[in-house]
Amino acid sequence: MTEPARRQVRVGDIAPEHAALLRRVHELAAESTRMRLAAPSSGREVAQWKRLGERLDLIHRERRTVEASARAQGVPEPWIKAARTHGAEGQTWTANQLLAPARTGGLRTTRKVAAEAQRLAHMAAIGVVRKHLRTAAGLASTDAERAGAQRFRRNFEAVRRGVEVIAASTGMGRWETAIAFAAANRHLNFHIDQYLTYDLTALDALYLPLTDSAILTEVARSIKHTRASPSATANSPGANGVPSAKALLDHARHALVAVDTPEFGSGAAIETAISAALWDPAALDWEPSTDGNGLDNAVPQAAPEIGPER
Repeated sequence: MTEPARRQVRVGDIAPEHAALLRRVHELAAESTRMRLAAPSSGREVAQWKRLGERLDLIHRERRTVEASARAQGVPEPWIKAARTHGAEGQTWTANQLLAPARTGGLRTTRKVAAEAQRLAHMAAIGVVRKHLRTAAGLASTDAERAGAQRFRRNFEAVRRGVEVIAASTGMGRWETAIAFAAANRHLNFHIDQYLTYDLTALDALYLPLTDSAILTEVARSIKHTRASPSATANSPGANGVPSAKALLDHARHALVAVDTPEFGSGAAIETAISAALWDPAALDWEPSTDGNGLDNAVPQAAPEIGPER
């Protein structure tokens, strides 16, 4: 199917988690520039220059990590470069910032499914690591926190269901879907290892956009432009090999244990055990909070917010 001419979009038009990553790239690039400009050209002790260099190196490493996460989620390279350049040049970055048209013409369904599988892996990594760090810090579960967790799960299920509909639109088989999710799983340990180095404030900045109802709107819009009836998979969830939301999150929790506890077992043994569980046909049963009659429930009007937005 030939797509319409590509249009220019603004930061506020893209997925909230993608916008959050671009914003962080901009912030880190801007901070690096500010530190370099503030450094005096002379009269500095060697130890002070060393500390400045170490701080700049940390900022540079974090920016590269954030950029890698953005690429893994399918954020176009020109958008990442624009955020970095604007930050380095001291230019502002807002929701109205124009972005170059993404090159999506002729994108095959398999590539779309692969990108969304990466997105789910990234979401799962943030969710399980954040919960792990909150538990380790002894933080109580407040009403607002529980409401946010429910919105996160709702969005996670919506994205996962969207992948199923996209795969069904061209009759994508279980084997092709399995390949897409296996590739995403290979990035999961990287994401978890990365986020274990973050503090809760930094993780909250990535987590909160994942609880935004804008994700439901985005998924509903994507499905609307997909040539498939959502009911095509309603009677046989998992028929095309898309793992259940529970299987994906359980996989992330097992991966967290493996990364955070080296003595848990060898990497190969863990991967084999998790993969076996992940692709167990029984794990493909999905019991979402919405009913099984397609994605009509995935629009904001049908999914009222629970608790205050943060």
